[in-house]
Amino acid sequence: MEMTPRFRKKGFFYTLSVLVLALPLIALMLFYTDLSTPARSTVVSAVVSSESLHAIQGIETDFERALRSSAQSAMASSVGRVVSEGRPLADAPVSMQNLVISGSFVQGEPVSPTMGPNYLSLWMTNMRTIFSAYGLDVTLNVTHVNVSPLTPSTLLFSANLSLFVQPQADPQSFNFTQVYVQRVVLSIEGLEDPLVALRTNGVVSRVFAFNASPVANLSTLEAFISEKKYAPNPDAPDFLNRLEGKLSPALHGIETIVNPNELSAQELPTRIQSHADHVYFNDTLSNQGTRVLSNAHPWLLLDCPHAATFGVSAQTQGC
Repeated sequence: MEMTPRFRKKGFFYTLSVLVLALPLIALMLFYTDLSTPARSTVVSAVVSSESLHAIQGIETDFERALRSSAQSAMASSVGRVVSEGRPLADAPVSMQNLVISGSFVQGEPVSPTMGPNYLSLWMTNMRTIFSAYGLDVTLNVTHVNVSPLTPSTLLFSANLSLFVQPQADPQSFNFTQVYVQRVVLSIEGLEDPLVALRTNGVVSRVFAFNASPVANLSTLEAFISEKKYAPNPDAPDFLNRLEGKLSPALHGIETIVNPNELSAQELPTRIQSHADHVYFNDTLSNQGTRVLSNAHPWLLLDCPHAATFGVSAQTQGC
């Protein structure tokens, strides 16, 4: 029996109404079906692992802190070893790199007690434990650890960290890979000068402290000497050379003035020589010191280049 136009019209609107009501249910079914397919597993895993996102995001900041504390401990440990044992480091940059990575002066040796827990291999072990608590496997690898003078009073430590993270339960669901490049600048101020300790058998101590302004005349030179300060000089050894007991010049070299009265007070021999430390401690040089007319330090001898550097040529005999 053929439907009249009126019934055909009513049936059309009835069908349309059913579809409108059913579409949300169909869409919801399709949504859950779509999420259950392997193609959407990454989305599901990302939602499930959202709690671990903070751990991943914080790794860069934590790496900077770990590098900084490791570098600070490496500097102090290096100076402490030279001063306490009375022998220089064979290779100061390599020793400090090893300390930063493994906590020991030489790879494979026991961790130096002065490093405490502050070295990167232990930090990486701790990071693996933390990530495991979030249900994540993590691969960490530190490379390109370097140390070099940045300025006369600072050292630059740099290192790369490669990170790979994936879930323990479903390694194929997602992964995260990143390489971080970190740089830390640290001051040597407050550390003991290892060169002075080496050259005085450890009985005279001099701590790194730097002038806020250049030494430019007799009054500033006298204050510089009284305060036992250091000044930049590319003809003098830098911090790393001093750890190795070397007097050789360096771009970021530093120097101080040796007070012979400190040496004689400790029954150490003194010599007639310019009192700029890298000149005074150099036994191969002939006497280059001439008297500086200083009321505060009447014992002071300087060579003419240093007299010019410190602005006291007029007060230095023969210069």
